[in-house]
Amino acid sequence: MASKPSPASKPVVSARVMRLAAVVLIAVLTFAVYWHTLDSPFIFDDEGNIRDNPHMRVEHLTWSKLKATVTKSVNSQRPLSNLSFALNYWASGGEYNLRHYRMVNIAIHAVCGVMVYVFAMLTLALCRTDGKRRVGRRQVVAALIIAGLWVLHPLHSQSVIYIVQRMNSMAAMFAMISINCYIIGRRTHGTPRTWWFAGAVLAFFCGLASKEIAFTVPVLVWLYEWYFFRGLSRDWLKAGLKYFAAPAIIMLPVLLYAYTDGDPLRLLAKYDDRDFTLLERLLTQYRVVWLYLSLLFLPLPSRFNLDYDFPVSASLFSPPSTLIAIVATVGLFYAAFRLAPKHRILSFAILWFFINLALESSFIPLEMVFEHRTYLPSVLVAVALWQYIEVWCARIPKLAPILGLLIAAGLAGATVSRGKVWCDRVSLWADCAAKSPNKARPHFNLAQSCEAAGQIERAVAEFRETLRIDPEHAEAHNNYGGLLQREYGKSEEARPHFEKAIKYREKYAEPYNNLGTVLANEGKIDEAVVNFRQAVKLKPDFAQAISQLGMALTLQGNYKEGLPFLQQAIKMAPNDQTFRNNLTAATNRWKRQQSEAPGNE
Repeated sequence: MASKPSPASKPVVSARVMRLAAVVLIAVLTFAVYWHTLDSPFIFDDEGNIRDNPHMRVEHLTWSKLKATVTKSVNSQRPLSNLSFALNYWASGGEYNLRHYRMVNIAIHAVCGVMVYVFAMLTLALCRTDGKRRVGRRQVVAALIIAGLWVLHPLHSQSVIYIVQRMNSMAAMFAMISINCYIIGRRTHGTPRTWWFAGAVLAFFCGLASKEIAFTVPVLVWLYEWYFFRGLSRDWLKAGLKYFAAPAIIMLPVLLYAYTDGDPLRLLAKYDDRDFTLLERLLTQYRVVWLYLSLLFLPLPSRFNLDYDFPVSASLFSPPSTLIAIVATVGLFYAAFRLAPKHRILSFAILWFFINLALESSFIPLEMVFEHRTYLPSVLVAVALWQYIEVWCARIPKLAPILGLLIAAGLAGATVSRGKVWCDRVSLWADCAAKSPNKARPHFNLAQSCEAAGQIERAVAEFRETLRIDPEHAEAHNNYGGLLQREYGKSEEARPHFEKAIKYREKYAEPYNNLGTVLANEGKIDEAVVNFRQAVKLKPDFAQAISQLGMALTLQGNYKEGLPFLQQAIKMAPNDQTFRNNLTAATNRWKRQQSEAPGNE
């Protein structure tokens, strides 16, 4: 007769079932709050990085195609992310199936949620007050709530819905996998430990190949070792610094090389394209960090924005909040070290947050503010928050999970609300323009979106608002001129806008092509040819300009040079009927000319 399982084994089995159920629940919740965003369009950098990037169009899995995707795409220093976008295109049957792209993004977020759950479970087990380090049911429940608080937070909607930010979420996913593998390896003995450590190293390099933010993983692992395995031992810290310093010295030049496109000397030169200096960026980032923290703890959908108009700090006292933010940041660091002995998780959470923001809030000339940068830094904030929920509910322990679930439900509602803003370009850019009324870019993007949606009068108003804010906005001049020409036939009114676009940005092909079109319509073919040639010179794959150049040349009677351009345009865009019509018209003129020539009677 089979013996009955001992009572001691039941909790273990129960905990395993709970862990599996928790993983499933995290995945279900993640897909539930983002499901309504599946049909959201390409937005902002999605267009340049994915939609308009020919290297992402992989119809067949050949070595040459995949190599081009990895090495020739925008952000080629992030090959794994680029490869994932190309595989999305291939798996969709050679088309841009937005649902497929977004399903992958949501799945990555779900995996990140599971990794947060595993991390929280392991860390809470290491911090058990009874001295045991076993993962019990209490740790499973707590970790599930922590993962729920993190995965449902609306601040992460940008990393999930904004397709190109898969680079960010993939890097965070591999970073968390690497750290979890290390923690499990440290808790394991024998041969399996080697495999867990190997997995940690592999995941770290996968993270780096997704986005450079994974560079912080060795620092976090070293700090975690000191906090949770070495008990903040000063002796170990002194001995361990030399092992930490060597890889850091090696990796820093690699990171700098990646962020400067292979030329570290160009780093400061990149500030020429920004409307702020290196010092202004460094000063402003202290205030940006506190904006991120405020969004974490007060996540109202009305406070989120894709394109912030964040005032720059010109000095320590301009605005006065700059100095306050610096003092508050130093105070947080001081608190982290003072709290470490008795409040280890809170202390570690503070350091984790700033370490993971260190790259994108540093001297590197990136955009001033983006919400997706909080994705990995916020993990420990969720862990620390749960710890204090438990402290607040110490007298009624059963109240803590209820309070955690209520907060998670509120976060889920905010995420769904924020996701609705992303459902079409007009609503998203209208939201940005309303929240950044004095910034030209949101109004320009809203104008383009309104034009594409057929809201012409609103597009005109937004183009005018863009040019009011930034009279030298070359793209706005070009696009506004194009709209006036197409929709209203106002070529005379459009022409000055094309000329201003060229004046403010000489190496900009589109206004040369548009100005050439106006000149051709006025019968000024010779001037039109000059502008079409310049457009093709600046942008050799500009099929429309190539077709226009070919047409203008044939109108000059230069069929020998013009017809090949018309044929080239059709090869580049075989489904464009306008290009075919241009070739047909030019060919018919040439045939008539040949037939009317002397000697052909």
